[in-house]
Amino acid sequence: NRPADSESYPSTLRVNARGSDDSDITLDSRADFLAKPSPRIEGELKVKHFALPALRSLSGKYNVQLRQGTFDLTAHVKYTDSSTVVEVNDLLVEGAKADYIHTAQTQQKEKQQVKKGAEKAKEIHQDPYVIVKVSRGKILHSDLGFINKATSPDYRVFFSDLDLELQNFSNRPEEGMGTVKFTGSFMGSGPTEVKGSFRPEKPNPDFKVLVRIVKTPVDRLNKVLEAYG
Repeated sequence: NRPADSESYPSTLRVNARGSDDSDITLDSRADFLAKPSPRIEGELKVKHFALPALRSLSGKYNVQLRQGTFDLTAHVKYTDSSTVVEVNDLLVEGAKADYIHTAQTQQKEKQQVKKGAEKAKEIHQDPYVIVKVSRGKILHSDLGFINKATSPDYRVFFSDLDLELQNFSNRPEEGMGTVKFTGSFMGSGPTEVKGSFRPEKPNPDFKVLVRIVKTPVDRLNKVLEAYG
């Protein structure tokens, strides 16, 4: 494993894992395990048909219930003592059914998670040695919702038949403008379209969003209105 002076990654590292659900994870990379002060690695990561419910033990800690769906991913990853790079070339989530569940018992925990998440996102945004980029990302034929069990009655607000397309999302300003387009049905009936753009400016990101929801029957919101009426 001792490299020649011109060889940054003297070792080959290939990892392949196949799940019982026909999912497949492959890492094809080069590495220097004896690099100082820490090992370094660079390679290509591929994930095929990974079942989202397999992540329930992790997502449950954040009040996210994953009931259905798969994702595919291709990415270039690099880790050294001075930089971390995750460049996702393609990300596809298909047939997802997921809900965020809010309860009175977890309210304080949720606030702490949001605070920690915001702090971590700010840290990544401001760190010049961390690069995160998604060139193309899609969510297709999915159902995403919010369930509030802290009210009486409880209720669910959701988007069905959801298709989302994300392009050029990054934490680096020099990567330019990212865009997002979102279509679906609000509460299963109201045609919805969201278009937005995102630029990771400093000190704060710049967002522009246009939302259009039409012809949602009021009776679909009866439980929401009763909860706050």
